[in-house]
Amino acid sequence: MTEQLYLAEDVYVCVTEGHGVFLDLKQDKYSALMFDGASAAPGGENATDNGSASTLAEKLAQQSDALLAAGLLTTDKTKGRAIEPTPVERPQGHIFGTDDQRAFGLTGEAAADLKIAPRDLWDFFAASWKASRELKTKHIAQVVEGVRRRKRDARSRTTNLEELHRLTAIYRRLRPWYPRKYLCLYDSLALVEFLARRNLYPLWIFAVQAQPFGAHSWVQESQFVLNESTEYAGQFTPIMAV
Repeated sequence: MTEQLYLAEDVYVCVTEGHGVFLDLKQDKYSALMFDGASAAPGGENATDNGSASTLAEKLAQQSDALLAAGLLTTDKTKGRAIEPTPVERPQGHIFGTDDQRAFGLTGEAAADLKIAPRDLWDFFAASWKASRELKTKHIAQVVEGVRRRKRDARSRTTNLEELHRLTAIYRRLRPWYPRKYLCLYDSLALVEFLARRNLYPLWIFAVQAQPFGAHSWVQESQFVLNESTEYAGQFTPIMAV
């Protein structure tokens, strides 16, 4: 009888370009394996197809010995969880509509009409400092767990897209004033921290591509990307959503 397989604790998986890609959050490490008979060509068969949970489990079971040895899978139900792809809606547009780009600067009429209050300044710099400090002093697994726990403990509320748009615009307008180069992990966390100060909790997405390998991160609400271009985000497959 074949033993039931589970994803090890803090391990996430997705299927992209004929590969199974793993994120071991505790090790802060990505790894990948190629599925038999799958096309590895970008845009080809299975290019960004997480598939069903049963199909994914079957594919991983074919290489279970290596995955168990690597600590990515386990047969202990108490130390793992079901093998399932990340249930994230792929981005279909940008919260700024045709102004579809990263949240780093805002010019023109949009910037001229944007009113920034003292509280906005305080929240922006407090969130930026916290994100920078967290990534410098804590392991990424601790940072993710902190964001996840806060979101879980927060009072539920219906997200107001107009408010989310306004606050993201404020973050975007102020971002060049914080002395740190663009880095997707930092910038996404800083935006998450900024919005959390107003009790807004969009998804913090971690995503990958296989050929060539790359990892990326952005913030998303429903099908709308907040801080990355829709086209660029669409090149990656979500592997974890916080």
